[in-house]
Amino acid sequence: MKILIGEITYELGFDHNPEMKICGAALTDVSKGTIFFGASFCHTRDQYDKFTGRKVALENLLRVNHLPREVRKQVWRQYWKQTNRPAFAEVQDGRR
Repeated sequence: MKILIGEITYELGFDHNPEMKICGAALTDVSKGTIFFGASFCHTRDQYDKFTGRKVALENLLRVNHLPREVRKQVWRQYWKQTNRPAFAEVQDGRR
C-alpha cells in the first residue's frame, strides 16, 4: 500500500510464512530507496494469525527504526483504513 506523508511517498508491504510462523513488514521511501524492516515471530506452540503477525511486525518496524512521530501516526492511520477496521482508525485519530 502507498502512503503519502507530506511530499514523501512510502510503500508498505508484508510477507508471510505460515509454516515458519514468521511475518515481515517493509516500509520503503520511494524517492530515496530507503528500506525499513520489522518482523514478528510466533512461538511454535502458538496459533499463527496473519493479522496479529502484521500488526506486531509493523509495530517493530516503527519502533526499531526510530521514525518520526508524524510518520508513525500516518502509517498506522493508512494501515487501519486499508485493513477495513474503522473502529481502530477512530481510536488512532483520537475520536473515541
